[in-house]
Amino acid sequence: ANAPAAIRTNSRQGQRSAGSSRAPQARQPLPLTQEVIFSSTNVLRGNQSVEAFNSKLTHLQLQGRRLGDLKRLDLVHGVYVVYAYDNLITSLSGIEAVRRLQLLYLQNNRLTSMAGIEGLSQLKKLHLGHNRLTVIEGLESATQLEELYVNHQRPTNSTAPLEFDQNSMFAISSSLAVLNAAENRLEDASSLSCLNLTSLDLSDNSFRQVGDLRPLLQGDTLKRILLTGNPLALHERRYRASVVLLARDIEEIDGKSVLPQERDFVRRLDLQKRKLHAQRNKHLIRAGSEAPGLSPTGLSKGAFAGDGPGRASAPPVLQDLVI
Repeated sequence: ANAPAAIRTNSRQGQRSAGSSRAPQARQPLPLTQEVIFSSTNVLRGNQSVEAFNSKLTHLQLQGRRLGDLKRLDLVHGVYVVYAYDNLITSLSGIEAVRRLQLLYLQNNRLTSMAGIEGLSQLKKLHLGHNRLTVIEGLESATQLEELYVNHQRPTNSTAPLEFDQNSMFAISSSLAVLNAAENRLEDASSLSCLNLTSLDLSDNSFRQVGDLRPLLQGDTLKRILLTGNPLALHERRYRASVVLLARDIEEIDGKSVLPQERDFVRRLDLQKRKLHAQRNKHLIRAGSEAPGLSPTGLSKGAFAGDGPGRASAPPVLQDLVI
């Protein structure tokens, strides 16, 4: 009882260390129950019946409750906002009961399929990041969807790129403005080419050159794009300039604004390069016609060495074309 404070403190720390060395117990998922629903809202029940109370709910705060499913959402079919992120949910079974749903937050769960979402025609925002999906599908009825977040999908026992169902992409192509598909091992964006986005996050994927994204960049709506963490950002020296050239109205690349001066400079430089290329082609053709039996492609570098007889004049260099 009279042990020094330092010794008592060390003893308590030792006990905590010993306790922490035990193997942690696996978290067991919990079901969605009426009691959970009662505690997921600030609405006061008062003397209302359970049915009357449930019918008045519009928002559910279900995040971080270790839920394993959403099967009893049929109890609150009138809600239009559900926060159910940071749970252990493996299936969307039950979500079909809330047909008025507009905002759905399901990031950081264990979803392996989007089955059940097919009937949600009023969805506007859908957050599915950090789950285990292999394909984005079932959105044929979600023709009002404006924002879709499907970043960082890590299905068990699979390293394949995330897939996007073509029918779903066509269905949401006229409404979707924001797409986050970062960290999904993507290397082909052809399935997204029908979208008319204003904001696109493709960071930390496997795109090797800006040309792979041409269909997405050439739309007239794209304003912001994230491409950091892709091979193209490491190996393509001027990928930013390539993006500026392809995306005419781009305003931000990798978090950095595209100023009018930058856009103008990049376009003028590209124009100068095109002029130089055209001039070189003309000289090659002329030199080939002046040297019998020598094709333009067979000209050596020495063909432009001087202006004497039998020699073609040197083509203009880039400095000659600078305005």
